[in-house]
Amino acid sequence: MIRKLFFLLTIFTLIFSCKKLRSEEFKKGTFKVTSNDSTTFIIERFNNFQLKYNTNFNEFSKIKWVADNAYLKEVINKKNKFDSLTFNVKLDSISKKNFHYETTYIKEVNLKFTSKLIKTNDSLSDEFITLIRTHKERAK
Repeated sequence: MIRKLFFLLTIFTLIFSCKKLRSEEFKKGTFKVTSNDSTTFIIERFNNFQLKYNTNFNEFSKIKWVADNAYLKEVINKKNKFDSLTFNVKLDSISKKNFHYETTYIKEVNLKFTSKLIKTNDSLSDEFITLIRTHKERAK
């Protein structure tokens, strides 16, 4: 009985420690995002900043990690009232090359959707690095 309990506890610990390590991979890098309505974006993320874009859209955001698998996102380059909302994002499942997250819009909006992110590489664009530097300089 004690051996079985020890074995189960060991397996449980390994599963959650691996998941925690893998979630670190999604705090920095470039990702291809496909939402449930088949819209495709690119996301570049570096710790507390994120750039989301495609040919018709560009959103620069500040993110605050509230857990290993969750963060709050606030759009910096607001273009409309929707951008003024705080986005609550949770990484629901993680696998080797992709994960799904569920985003909840709060502040009087009841909207949820799921998107698939695939990490394409660890590098960041010069544009994104410049945006981060500029934002940090303005914040001083």
